[in-house]
Amino acid sequence: MFFIPALVAAMVGFVSANPLQVSRHRFFLLLTPVQLWQTDAVPGTCGDPRSALPLLTAYSVAGGDHFYTTDVAEHQQAVAKLGYSYQVGTSGYIFPSQQPHTVPLYRMYAGSIVDHFYTVNEVERAYAIQRVGYTDEGIAGYVYADTACGALPVYRLYSDNVTDHYYTTSAAEKDNAINNLTYHLEGVNAFYMLPF
Repeated sequence: MFFIPALVAAMVGFVSANPLQVSRHRFFLLLTPVQLWQTDAVPGTCGDPRSALPLLTAYSVAGGDHFYTTDVAEHQQAVAKLGYSYQVGTSGYIFPSQQPHTVPLYRMYAGSIVDHFYTVNEVERAYAIQRVGYTDEGIAGYVYADTACGALPVYRLYSDNVTDHYYTTSAAEKDNAINNLTYHLEGVNAFYMLPF
């Protein structure tokens, strides 16, 4: 038996102070762990988990920004030259190129509020770029489009105080961010990543 995650974006009605709000509806992310027996997988419908890369995390105390990348050199540059600190571990694993049953995970950045934002929803991406002031930074990687290949919870949180999006697969980290660090949960509807 092995675990493989998947990605799904769901639209949930919600009103928030976060500027990424589309007509009183917000797109949120959630993942749920699912076990998948190797014999249950249909050949060719899931990506090869051996080709997945770790999604590395860095944090800027000065900017109050979480930054996620699969590029080790980019991560090291953010730490060495841009004031980010290295955070131990990985958020999970994503694919560097399109695989069967995957969709793009878009990465954007707003320099005016020092915030990286990640989404699989094309409407939310367009709104963030056209209306909120985010700059498109391309595709961070590829994640599953649904639970057919398994799933791992990814929570998307936002802090109005530090204008930061924070993504975690840990329920304990989510709870700590909500209870002690001024974050609120934007939903439990994220993309699905391979477990770490």
